[in-house]
Amino acid sequence: MFFVQPQLILCFPLYLLLGIRPLLCATNEDNSLDLELRLAPPRTDKSSKEATQIADQSLKQLQGHFQTLDRGMKRKGGRPRLDLTEEERTERKKKRIQVKNRKYRESVNQNPELREKHLKRKREHQAKAIKIQMQDPKRSAEIRERRRRNKRAYIARKKLKKLNEKSNLQE
Repeated sequence: MFFVQPQLILCFPLYLLLGIRPLLCATNEDNSLDLELRLAPPRTDKSSKEATQIADQSLKQLQGHFQTLDRGMKRKGGRPRLDLTEEERTERKKKRIQVKNRKYRESVNQNPELREKHLKRKREHQAKAIKIQMQDPKRSAEIRERRRRNKRAYIARKKLKKLNEKSNLQE
């Protein structure tokens, strides 16, 4: 197979006369690589081992890199996302919070020191909330009324308890 180069078209008869045929022939790339390898300086065993070790290390690094890429492209584990409405999301969130609070209360009730800290924080929080609510006149009237009712109910329960104790003693 012949490849004709543009500069050779002008001087075609000259090249035929001179007998330079390899310029017109296709070059064999495999032969040129083989020739380059033959002309290269000989390698010692030590350097060739080092070269293969370096090649192996770089290959391992590349494999690890591509594995992480593959891992990143895969779908994440776990449950698939649910297509929920906003109301369903809020309901689920409330349930999760209720479960979390229930577990917290159970753990607090088992440990007396935690129970004391919890009750103290609860009282402080309620006091702050009531202080804020007392700034509103309508809300403050409701709170005072509720306190009066609770106080009366507390006194009534105490009296009832005393009467029950007296009646139990007389029997």
